Amino acid sequence: MDWIIVDCEDTGFSDTDTPIPQQPIELAALRVRDWQVTARLYCRWQPSIAVQPKAAAVNGYTGANWIDAGWMHERDMDAFADIARGAQWAGSFPDYDFRLLDAARRAFGMPAFPLGTHRKIDVGTLGAPMLRALGVTRGGMDAIVDTLAFLGMVVPPMPADLAAEARGRTGPHTAMGDAWRTLHALRCLWRP
Repeated sequence: MDWIIVDCEDTGFSDTDTPIPQQPIELAALRVRDWQVTARLYCRWQPSIAVQPKAAAVNGYTGANWIDAGWMHERDMDAFADIARGAQWAGSFPDYDFRLLDAARRAFGMPAFPLGTHRKIDVGTLGAPMLRALGVTRGGMDAIVDTLAFLGMVVPPMPADLAAEARGRTGPHTAMGDAWRTLHALRCLWRP
């Protein structure tokens, strides 16, 4: 089965106690077969709600950085559905990203994403035993990637076509940067 590696950046935090609904402002989706990216999608959207300052400090949102971004459109969700068709969703916190995109899909009145299975691969959970075994006390993708690098499995450079697609937003805590890091972590953790 193919995987669809998905990462969103949004207007807030997944761990906030505030009941304010969050909104995606950036999406990267990498369709993967045999550890090769076979298709990709990148979107950046204007938020219609305020971006929380703590979130902006992490994900790099500024009005100037998003000046060329449009509003989320139904065609974006159609494009995502096309790239996701028949694949298994994977991500560093896949349930959160799924909830963000599923809410957008429902807002447009669209049918469910045509995934190959409703089961998601949580790379953050896959990496937890490695972190625990090595005594790493923090969690998340940064800890997993750092620990893999410590073990000699450094994230390879992002291919130029993916970097160009993301218009330079390729580092940690950007949608494309995190999707690329998640693919690397999945490859390193899944194969053994």
